[in-house]
Amino acid sequence: MTVNRVILSTTDSIYENLAIEEELLKNLKADEAIIFLWQSEKTIVLGNNQCAYLECNISYCEENQINIARRLSGGGCVYQDLGNLNYSFLYDKGNRLESERQKLEQCFLDGILEALNSYQVKHIEHVNNDLLVGHKKFSGIAYYEEDNKRILHGTLLVDINMEHLAHSLKVNVKKLKFNGVESVRARVVNLKEFNPMIQIPGLKKAITEIFLERFAIEKEEYIEGVKDKNYLVKYKQPFWIFGESPKCSLIFEEKTKKGLFQFVFFVEEEMVEKPKVYSDARIQYDFTDFLRRIEGIKYKEQLLQEAWEEELTKILD
Repeated sequence: MTVNRVILSTTDSIYENLAIEEELLKNLKADEAIIFLWQSEKTIVLGNNQCAYLECNISYCEENQINIARRLSGGGCVYQDLGNLNYSFLYDKGNRLESERQKLEQCFLDGILEALNSYQVKHIEHVNNDLLVGHKKFSGIAYYEEDNKRILHGTLLVDINMEHLAHSLKVNVKKLKFNGVESVRARVVNLKEFNPMIQIPGLKKAITEIFLERFAIEKEEYIEGVKDKNYLVKYKQPFWIFGESPKCSLIFEEKTKKGLFQFVFFVEEEMVEKPKVYSDARIQYDFTDFLRRIEGIKYKEQLLQEAWEEELTKILD
């Protein structure tokens, strides 16, 4: 497979860019591959299966005009602003074997790393779904697949506002302890700390030129908005962003090697109401039968905790 198009967004609207990304995915042609580079204004982007009220400091976001959005892929939430560059690799899987798919995605990531190397950012580690320098994360990678079409997308933290990152996210203490760090700020890093000369326009140009040359593409394309406005309407809808659940009443949670799982529910007149499971796991697990059994039963904390732990063990085995 060859990359057919390199597309750069000219909008900094998170909702517009997420809509463009999905529209590009849905309209991929057979054997087509696209590289999409984009930036967004101050935003927290939730993973598909996360609860905004558990992940975001809503009042801080409102006070500082930080948007909240939700993407298609799973994984954890991220803070981003114009000091960050997003990359998306979209392609039609066709009949490729898993080994071929992995090779294709590594080829794309190698292009990103080559651009960073041109700024003397070296010794980059690829650990799980993160890119690290000096054991600190500057890029988180997530995936989404639909109708045999796939997205690999991620962030490149060049010079984001670390104060906003620290205060806009409600990072779970269990998750931090699991990763052996004291705070979210201790875990992430801006690339400018390794090379003060690195800036978004230059990095974007370097990535673009690498892929244009590597795949003999005549020139990059620019896009300013989504064609089908229904995609944009979707990403702006409060229901898509926040879901049907208001602030969660009670939470049982467990951090595992596959992600953080949060079982949330209300207790009304001693009965369990509106149970839901949120997670930053990159695979979507099905808790439908468990939630159906729990809905409407009498609230007894120990029994619920035991039922939750048993279900989680069964699902993850």
